[in-house]
Amino acid sequence: AEVANFNSPDQIVITGEAEKVSKASEAIQAAGARRVIPLDVSGAFHSSLMRPAVAKFEAELKKCALRISRFPILSNVDAKPEADPEKIRRNLALQITSSVQWVDSIRAIAAAGVMTFLEIGPGNVLKGLIRKIDPNLAVHNIRNPQDKPVRPPERVPLYRREHVGEGPGRRREGEIHRGPEKLECAAGHAAFAAYEGDFR
Repeated sequence: AEVANFNSPDQIVITGEAEKVSKASEAIQAAGARRVIPLDVSGAFHSSLMRPAVAKFEAELKKCALRISRFPILSNVDAKPEADPEKIRRNLALQITSSVQWVDSIRAIAAAGVMTFLEIGPGNVLKGLIRKIDPNLAVHNIRNPQDKPVRPPERVPLYRREHVGEGPGRRREGEIHRGPEKLECAAGHAAFAAYEGDFR
């Protein structure tokens, strides 16, 4: 089994072949994990079992013309901002088999001075995870086009928003806000089992 997501300081997601994940689940529970929750997913995402998909995705990425980003893009592969198109292309492929560094990503964004986050879409999974990582961070949920955050984020050149469209609650491509709408992975949905416990 491999780690698919580092969701919060006390929650990780593992993935892999079903039998190996089951054995790892038993070992982790025996080691003192508070809860072991099997997840119903369609594949072993963010693990080495996804390698066959990498080559196909890389071939598609080669067809895309990427330019130097005007603003850094934070990858969940290493939680580091990047503007170089070839490194961004590399990270896009690596994220298929790499663990999602959600904890480090949120901490890196907070360290850059961002204190307000927006979670776009139904649910509030990411809001809960962010608060576990740092309770001092404010998170607003935007579920409908008419929803607005209590305090609109200050516009600063930190992260590119990829949400494209027109109308209330939507932004044109390239508009920059203080912090991302949401990072790449919908945390908690890309593996076979989640584990909660104090692993620090």
